[in-house]
Amino acid sequence: MTQVSMTVNGGAVVADVEPRTLLADFLRGEMQLTGTHLGCEQGVCGACTVVLDGRIQRSCITFAADCDGADVTTIEGFDDDPTMEELREAFSEHHALQCGFCTPGMLTTARDIVLRLGDIDERALREELSGNLCRCTGYVGIVAAIKKVATGRSPTSRPRWHRSSSGSRAQGCRLRRLRRQVPPSRGRRLQPWQLQSVDPRAARQSRNGCR
Repeated sequence: MTQVSMTVNGGAVVADVEPRTLLADFLRGEMQLTGTHLGCEQGVCGACTVVLDGRIQRSCITFAADCDGADVTTIEGFDDDPTMEELREAFSEHHALQCGFCTPGMLTTARDIVLRLGDIDERALREELSGNLCRCTGYVGIVAAIKKVATGRSPTSRPRWHRSSSGSRAQGCRLRRLRRQVPPSRGRRLQPWQLQSVDPRAARQSRNGCR
């Protein structure tokens, strides 16, 4: 067991975790913060998105033990956040949710986009959302809702790392990836001419030799 100390939704948490425990499982099981959903469990669908030291992160591919000293915010931690309140109202107005499974992660990503980029054009917005999948409504309502909140806003600066009261960079959060990393396409569909043919023998040699 490994002891970790982190801040979750503004409260201090100290717990013993198995080295292989994922942050998503820790939040859902130990903290009972079930708004963090588990979908693909490979870091692709975005349902498990949380804010980790000021940046959105897939909690299903992040070890809880690597988050010692971190500041974690889940969807439950945004109850009194004015930007999130605007987004919730806009999502409802534009019918941007149906089953709701993707919505916590989608809202978390949307808040990051609005605060980080401000008044963003639709093409760039869709690119930013490419790591969050919705299989019910499509993306028209989601894009419209985020555009409504983002319109007229200026981007806000934010630190790369959470700063403690002493001003030192928070410890931990070496964000290791499990199974595989999100590919550069981030969920975008590749066209046939964008795919490269690979010699299977060369691929096997590369994997075996780690060259």
